[in-house]
Amino acid sequence: MNRLVTLILLMVWSACAQTATAAQERVLHFHAEITVHPDASLTVEETIAVQATGETIRRGIVREFPTRYTDSHGRTMEVGFELIRVLRDGHPEPYHVERRQNGVAIFIGAKDVFLAPGQYVYTIAYRTTRQLGFFAEHDELYWNVNGNGWRLPMDQVTGAVQLPPGATSFAGRAYEGPQGSTAGFDLPSGESRIFFASTRPYAPGEGLTIVVTWPKGWVTPSDDAPTSLDDLGRFLVAPQALSSPTATAAGLGLVLALGYYVFAWIRVGRDPAPGVIIPRFDPPKGFSPAMVRMLFHLGFDTTAMTAAIVNLAVRGLLCIKDTGSSSRSIKLTPPAVPPALPPGEAALWEALSARGRRHVRLDGSDHRVMRAARTALQHALEKELAGAYFRTNSAWTLPGLAITGMCMVVIGISTPQFPAFFFLCVWLTFWSFGCIAMLRQVWQGWKSPLLRQKAAATVLAVFSIPFLGAFGHPLFAPTLVNSPPLTPPKAASYRRKSHPFPQPTPMNTSRILFVVLLFSALAACAPKTVIRSKPPEPRPPQERVEPAYPRRIPGTEAPMPVGPQERPITEPSQPDPVAERLAAVLRTAPDWPTQESSGMELFQRQWETRQYLAAMNTLALLYGLTTEEAARASLESLALSRAQTLPPAERDRMLSGNAAWLTFPWNLVAWAQIRAQVAEDPSRLEALRPTLETILSRGGLVNTRVLHDQLLALSQRGGQMLTTDVFFFLPQSGPYAAISRRILLGAELAAEELKAAGATLQLRVIDAAAPGALGELTMLPAGAAVAGPLRKEDWDRITQAGLHRQLAFLTFFPTLPAEGQDGWRLLASPEDQAQSLVQAMELFGATAAAVLYPQDRFGMAMAPLFTQTLEAAGGHIAQSASYDPAEPAAWGKIVARMLGATDKESSYPLPPFDALFVPDSLLKAQQIVAFLHYYDAGHLLVLGPQLWGQATEAPELEKEIFRLAVFPSALNPATPQAQHLAAQAAAAGAALDGWLALGYDATRLVLRLPAYTGDPARFSADLDAAAKTMNWTMAPIHFDAAGRAHQALIPMQITTEGLKLPDWEALRQLRDQRIQKRNAAHNPPQS
Repeated sequence: MNRLVTLILLMVWSACAQTATAAQERVLHFHAEITVHPDASLTVEETIAVQATGETIRRGIVREFPTRYTDSHGRTMEVGFELIRVLRDGHPEPYHVERRQNGVAIFIGAKDVFLAPGQYVYTIAYRTTRQLGFFAEHDELYWNVNGNGWRLPMDQVTGAVQLPPGATSFAGRAYEGPQGSTAGFDLPSGESRIFFASTRPYAPGEGLTIVVTWPKGWVTPSDDAPTSLDDLGRFLVAPQALSSPTATAAGLGLVLALGYYVFAWIRVGRDPAPGVIIPRFDPPKGFSPAMVRMLFHLGFDTTAMTAAIVNLAVRGLLCIKDTGSSSRSIKLTPPAVPPALPPGEAALWEALSARGRRHVRLDGSDHRVMRAARTALQHALEKELAGAYFRTNSAWTLPGLAITGMCMVVIGISTPQFPAFFFLCVWLTFWSFGCIAMLRQVWQGWKSPLLRQKAAATVLAVFSIPFLGAFGHPLFAPTLVNSPPLTPPKAASYRRKSHPFPQPTPMNTSRILFVVLLFSALAACAPKTVIRSKPPEPRPPQERVEPAYPRRIPGTEAPMPVGPQERPITEPSQPDPVAERLAAVLRTAPDWPTQESSGMELFQRQWETRQYLAAMNTLALLYGLTTEEAARASLESLALSRAQTLPPAERDRMLSGNAAWLTFPWNLVAWAQIRAQVAEDPSRLEALRPTLETILSRGGLVNTRVLHDQLLALSQRGGQMLTTDVFFFLPQSGPYAAISRRILLGAELAAEELKAAGATLQLRVIDAAAPGALGELTMLPAGAAVAGPLRKEDWDRITQAGLHRQLAFLTFFPTLPAEGQDGWRLLASPEDQAQSLVQAMELFGATAAAVLYPQDRFGMAMAPLFTQTLEAAGGHIAQSASYDPAEPAAWGKIVARMLGATDKESSYPLPPFDALFVPDSLLKAQQIVAFLHYYDAGHLLVLGPQLWGQATEAPELEKEIFRLAVFPSALNPATPQAQHLAAQAAAAGAALDGWLALGYDATRLVLRLPAYTGDPARFSADLDAAAKTMNWTMAPIHFDAAGRAHQALIPMQITTEGLKLPDWEALRQLRDQRIQKRNAAHNPPQS
């Protein structure tokens, strides 16, 4: 009866409100009837009256129910959800349910039925479990009534909570507003039916949450999970668990895997019986000491390396020298006739004596040399001993792993939490290996007769207790994971994002963990393989110029007094024949590889003997011998890293009176000196900043990225940086998620480098696709700069909510309404693309062009824009034509008509244009270019949009036909900055592209910005000033006085070796060759 009355009141109220709300799509009234049952379940009936205009509500509405959340203890909780009925205006309505990552979504309405504009009343009834909190003195319902994910405004939200018969409520509370709001009102006490209503209309993203409590004894907690260890065995073999497909697959997989491993162990796992033991006093013939050690130890270790080095010393090839209390070195003495060495020792000797090396220090300074030598020896010994003496039987593990993998697939498909299940599979496997390795170390230590080894084993055993406890945690997981949610006594002290969660499956998370643990333990018993470590890559680099360093660096103090620990190192007066010989080779070598090799050897020798000034002069000489940017950047990196390790007095000695202090490498020595002074006293940054900026702007350095990072870190320490947070607003699911991941990877790489330079920052990502995303934006600090959004619909929501007035959004759009007022851009505009293409025509020597564009939105926008830009630059459009993108069979005729050709064999004059602009995707443009070659028009310069850059590595792309084609790009892969970022991306398992570079540069730019005060003009000026201090990886962006972004895009050419800057002279020669070939074909010489 109550429901009928409520429905009638809603319909009457809706009719009265029709004239006031007909102009805007909205939720007119949201009413929830919540009934608490004695068995701790809830029945909820939601009645939702909406005004539909066809803008968002076309076929019906979508209601989302989160069914998964993390409680205050960090545990993932899931609740039951059972849909009872769905009505529209009191009649059954079609619907379908889709499972989301954190719950379900109900799509109400038929796909082929569109609603007429008007008012509708929807009714959704469902049952849910595990929603109540149980405490010592009371029980509690904490309920988000309407959810915070609605994108429509709500005029009113009401509801009622019906308690079990006989129960009356304690004092309650309601909270309204965006997620996290504490504003609200009190609910009445002493009632069995508690009614509540919102005090105001709600904007999108706002909602109503209630807290109702009542005495204990009226509701019985659910017992769908064991509550003690005594129930564990009964729980694991419960009929409902054993009857599930997941449990069957797990049990069968365990039996099969265990049976197979036992069979494999019986066949090949047991060692052969030991033979007769004969004592030996010399290594067996053909065995080196290192080989004997490896056979005895059943693996390679440091002792094998030591044995090989000592044996080389016995052979007279090297001498181990003790040069001090704790310093030792190896002196290599190669004989005139190289002796025959075993393969392992031969590899070791080759690694130690590479590049003519004669000394190897053992104090850690030559750790890379020793590591390379160790790796070479290990590989050679393993190759020599493999098969004959070591048999891993690796192939026998494959069937066992296949059984495990198939069972895991079956379990994963049948569990509703597949991402979590997959993560736990991987994590527990590695965890199992680690725990078993620790236990093995403990066991071996206890078996040792040495007291020291036993003590170490005891310490390791104590250390491993927490890890072993976590290893056995799945035994207890059912009790912890499936227990009712623990709710603090005061609901206002915590928040969860929404309400509902899914029914526990028969094979729940706990038992899945337990099965995965057993499979992981079996996998840990498989034969082990040797994991070889790769020697570390050399650190990346930086570069140089001219002016004059007076007595000291401008702004610095007088030369520091010489202390006992910092006395300048004088150059040794003893002549060094080896150094003189290397210097002579450096000055007379005809090629750069020889110069680099001898110069670096000389530098290293001088630095090791503390001839710092001479070493820096050697770097300066090397720097002047090459013009390659990569080589110069490497020398800059080396000079900066070494300068930072020098004592301040030594740096001052190098710089005092040095008239060339602004040239390489003295500019980097000066930088290191100033940086050290500012780090000691941050208040001096303002006085010294002009000198640092002079080095950046006039130092002639190839790559100033590290210097910019260090200056940023110094600014933070000096209190001049207003933010340490970098916010990104990007979708983490849906079709744009892949692009978001590329942008965020670039941001993470930038953050790692900035932190390494001493900067303080934190990346914070707001999922634009998540419900309540706007609510998270409202909680950001006032005036914060946000990188994003990426989707137009997200920007529409931001502007509708007025958030662009509080925050500065650096959007990833090529165009933006009210740019410089509502937001700013970090992507190149169509105008930037057209300017770059016109520039390419000028460099190619073409003044007339044709346009062949698709009849779609992008093509019809770019064609007139290119025409306008070309005509403004003095060129002209000779022809313009369009084609239907859906009719590729007709494209050939359109191309022939533009060229004036009737067929391939007919002769026709050259077309009156030198370039052809095709604003379409690269793969579609490929067909157009193919028709140009077919009709002997391959001499035309083909121009494409920036869009081409997203498909240059497509497998179906024929790069050869694009030899005479260019397109604008924001990224030049050949620059030192791009090469550095490409190396960083490769280390992270990714490839460099424009999106990754965009995230990388956006992070650095945001960190340089002051807070947004609400004045767009002032922020535009701040943005342009920050952009000018950037060492951009992409083409630099600048912002005009109106806040509009401009990016000088780079014309790039597609080649079989990748993207390259065009060689315009070579392209003009190719054009002329093709024209001559065409003329010869159409006008053969007369006999």
